[in-house]
Amino acid sequence: MSLKNIKKAFNYIMLFSSLAILPGCTDWIKEKLGSSESSCSNCGDHGSRATHTVTGTELTGETLLSVDGQSLVTVSGFEDFWKMYVESNPQAALIAGFYPGLRKEVFTTLLVPFEIAKVYLQKTGKDTSPEFQKLFERQCEFVYKTLALDVLHKDILEKINKSPQALREFYEENRDKVRAFQDTKFTKSSGGTSAISVEFDNDQDATAFLEKAKSGDFMNVAKENEKEVKQLGLVTMESPEINYFVKVKLNELAPEDFAKVDLGKDKFVVVKSLAKKKAEYASFDELMEDQQAKDIIERELVQVKSVEKMKEEMENFKKTYNIQQNNTFFEQELEKKQAELGKMQKDLEVLNEDIDAMGADSKVSPEENAQA
Repeated sequence: MSLKNIKKAFNYIMLFSSLAILPGCTDWIKEKLGSSESSCSNCGDHGSRATHTVTGTELTGETLLSVDGQSLVTVSGFEDFWKMYVESNPQAALIAGFYPGLRKEVFTTLLVPFEIAKVYLQKTGKDTSPEFQKLFERQCEFVYKTLALDVLHKDILEKINKSPQALREFYEENRDKVRAFQDTKFTKSSGGTSAISVEFDNDQDATAFLEKAKSGDFMNVAKENEKEVKQLGLVTMESPEINYFVKVKLNELAPEDFAKVDLGKDKFVVVKSLAKKKAEYASFDELMEDQQAKDIIERELVQVKSVEKMKEEMENFKKTYNIQQNNTFFEQELEKKQAELGKMQKDLEVLNEDIDAMGADSKVSPEENAQA
């Protein structure tokens, strides 16, 4: 991978992540979490502490960056920063495996500029300006809320029932619905749909054929239109020769049902589902002998249940902490916007009627034409 492409991998996540772990912001967040007192009066003062690195950890190891002979970043500080960087950019660890210079690149192009910028602000006193303080606290507030939501989300996920019985019920109720369970690890034999199809070069012909097929015999309609009927056989989600959108549609269709599928590039196909074959799945007890399968079931359960659980817990928190949500403003705004759109629609209809009337007036009748 080229250095240019690697530099493209340095994304904005790092900016927010680095803000969250600046000593000043860390102290500000701690004050918010642990005290009812107001936030720090001068966040820039926290950043000037020479006993801490950019990550807020004690200085240990060889000094990598200093100012006036005083350490700013040590090896331990960089390792903390690198760990945080990899967590925000998982691909970095992989890239570093075949690009040994990546760690130096991160240090030089990311961490060093952060530290120089902090020293510049402190030396010039610009970090004490009202404008900077306002912006700094605003971003600290954003990071605080982001971290708070992350903590809340993790706590809610821990409340999801992941007991063996819960996993069993989830798997048995959803094994034919969850995409991950269609893997060969879970299926003994794949389910699918026996089907036939007819291809077209335009949407109009495909639509006309579909309507005729619905009210007649598919094979006869194809013969009347001189179209070849293709036997698709048993189509599963793993059938490599079948278009993905055709597989999805056939999976949705009931036996003896029809559908038109847009294949793109002016290609269309009308399919008919003939019969359904249910997949044969491994039993839950069999899968529990495979740790990877068990982890997949748990992961899918959490993913499906998390949204529902999040909504449920949010409503509970509103009651517990006496939080009121006022939607009147948005309802009134929506009503106003809908009224404006309705008026615009009526004005457009009147305009179209006027245009049609003008067009009719300008037309010459056959009698007028004959007289002329």
